[in-house]
Amino acid sequence: MRGKAGFVGGRLLVGGLRRGLGKPMFSTMASGLAVSAGVFAASNALGFTITAATRTHKVADLLSSGPFVLSAVATYAAGPGTTAGLVATGLTGLYCIRLTSFLVKRVLKLGKDTRFDGYIPEEGEKMTAAKLKSLGGLWTIMASWGFIVSLPVTIINSTAAATAGPLFWVFISGQAAGFVIEALADTQKSKFKEDPKNKGNFITTGLWKYSRHPNYFGEIVFWWSAFGSAVASCGISAPALLAIGSPAMTTALLLKVSGIPLAEQKDEEKYGVREEFQRYKRTTNLLIPGTPKRED
Repeated sequence: MRGKAGFVGGRLLVGGLRRGLGKPMFSTMASGLAVSAGVFAASNALGFTITAATRTHKVADLLSSGPFVLSAVATYAAGPGTTAGLVATGLTGLYCIRLTSFLVKRVLKLGKDTRFDGYIPEEGEKMTAAKLKSLGGLWTIMASWGFIVSLPVTIINSTAAATAGPLFWVFISGQAAGFVIEALADTQKSKFKEDPKNKGNFITTGLWKYSRHPNYFGEIVFWWSAFGSAVASCGISAPALLAIGSPAMTTALLLKVSGIPLAEQKDEEKYGVREEFQRYKRTTNLLIPGTPKRED
């Protein structure tokens, strides 16, 4: 019954998009979405194959985050080639290249990716059918995540009428600001950890003085601004509004699942017994940067 309802709902949605966009525009949009889905499916299938065969953690970020760049370039190449699309593709590409390289360097240094704990057998363990199924499910989730989060640039690249008006540039500036905040926060923390004098300590300087997670704040700003860019460029249309899935998913994951909760848990395990850490938590905003609170 649910499957039939989903099928009927899907046909109604597709029919509505056809009527709302018109056949030529719908065809362009469908092609762009198909190209993006194909890029993420192929890249993550390759990632699954490599991790299942070698049990390595080291390709996860390259083959789950890296395809953002490939998808942006591929959808631009397959689309009408607008100025808005070129700008969105370039900025998304720079953002994802920077983030992917940072994450790859980190996993190469650490030797493992904790996201795969429980999915890839430890040394001496066998790769069971259950673990193989779980690993495939994880890569499928990452492919779906990538496709959804990349929707803003995919939709801009697939819209022939996409314009680069004043409001578009406002949101592009927001994306650039988010990019800079996240990159600066990551760089500050990396340099702090690399300094032997800081071994065993937690960072409270730079952007980390004003937020406990400025890197995640920058990431959220980037993708909400990307959604704004899509709406400003393509107008209030069904595809542009669907792009809200990108920042909504990013925000939900960072606030409730894999971002801040895990980081807070790790920090608490490392520094929780120290009064100065508890003071830092009490006086420093969790996400949105702000002046440190004064304690009476």
